[in-house]
Amino acid sequence: MAGMIVYAGGDMDITNSNFSMHTQLNGVDRPVSQLSDEYDPGEFAFTVSSSELQPGKNTFELYLEDGNGTKSNVVTATITVSGYLNFQEVADNVSFNTIHYIGESNIISRNNDWKLSVNDARNAGSQWKVIASSTTLTNGTDTLQGGLIYSNGTSVTSLVNNPVMIASHTDQYDGDEVKDIIADWNENEGILLRTSSNEKPGKYTGTIKWELYDSI
Repeated sequence: MAGMIVYAGGDMDITNSNFSMHTQLNGVDRPVSQLSDEYDPGEFAFTVSSSELQPGKNTFELYLEDGNGTKSNVVTATITVSGYLNFQEVADNVSFNTIHYIGESNIISRNNDWKLSVNDARNAGSQWKVIASSTTLTNGTDTLQGGLIYSNGTSVTSLVNNPVMIASHTDQYDGDEVKDIIADWNENEGILLRTSSNEKPGKYTGTIKWELYDSI
């Protein structure tokens, strides 16, 4: 993006390096920078990295301040990022039904705290997939002999230290299209917990890694 400095009320000699640029993106202050004399007097340019932008609309604000402390008016611009692909919602913590018995292997269903959805704002025909893997589950002392698995209804695959594709989709429409992955699973499908016959009592925890790819 580019800009021009004009003093109100008359002509004044302008030296770019006498000005500092103050910017804010989505309400967060960015580092103050000094204008460069490599541009013609009164002209300047700057960039906003794509890594700083969020999907959808971004609000960018800018003002200049000269060496005497005189500030310009604040200029506001909207930067829109379209055609993006991102996780719409991912639950911070998820859980499984409580096990009230030990001594036999079993498959344990999810509780109702699971949230996992993808928003694809690209064109119809675009594809994506989600890969999941997990750590082992521990209670601080013991390690669960079973672990997280993925079931597609016909086969079961362990997720423990093993990346597995748990969802894929092809867009049907242009623009925003949100896919709720959890809603597509019944209680016997998706990510489940497998226990063995020699588990020890306790509260076990671990970590799931989610990865989103823009292809199948």
